[in-house]
Amino acid sequence: MFFVRIFLSAVLFLRICNALPYGSDLILKFYGSSNQLKINSKDAAPRGYISFENSFYKYHRDPQTWAKARQICEVEGGYLAIINSDDEASFLLGMMAKYPADVLTDVQSKDFVLLGFHDYFKDREFVTIDGKSMESSGYMHWAPGQPDNAGGNEHCGTLRRSGGLNDFPCETPSPFICEISAHTQFTINDVQNNEMIKSKFIQNAVYPQTLKPNN
Repeated sequence: MFFVRIFLSAVLFLRICNALPYGSDLILKFYGSSNQLKINSKDAAPRGYISFENSFYKYHRDPQTWAKARQICEVEGGYLAIINSDDEASFLLGMMAKYPADVLTDVQSKDFVLLGFHDYFKDREFVTIDGKSMESSGYMHWAPGQPDNAGGNEHCGTLRRSGGLNDFPCETPSPFICEISAHTQFTINDVQNNEMIKSKFIQNAVYPQTLKPNN
């Protein structure tokens, strides 16, 4: 019975993968008795995403608050982008350049994109959304005069169009960039028991542009 359950779980997982935009290119591997499956999507970008080095990126022009943007990225299987190098920063600036200020007619903050860092826990101590210090992320190039916590209400991270990191009001809707690692891992039990994962994968494959978190 145990082996039957494992087999059925694997079949279910494969069916979900086939619903993904890049499902036909996935490489699935079992790791011993841990029942862990590794999704290797390095050579196939998810729909709407652009490949760079070991991640995929998507520019969202529809302005959102930082919390909403973070949630949207998670629903799409990723996270608000974290810059780890000068090359990555240049790549993201290139994405921003494709949406100049005169194109963003419905956007108030045209010269910023929300990124995955903040100082919610302690003022001026910025950390990435995965809980690491900014120093350990590998990129700490702030725009001139930043961070300044203007108005005492700038606790979320952005990248300026002119270059450099910037602190920003978390409740001000802005464009944002999501990042998905080229190597994503889930376990069979996650897929079998977590309806959220099943739903997220299937919905994102069918509605990649319109999927939004609940209010």
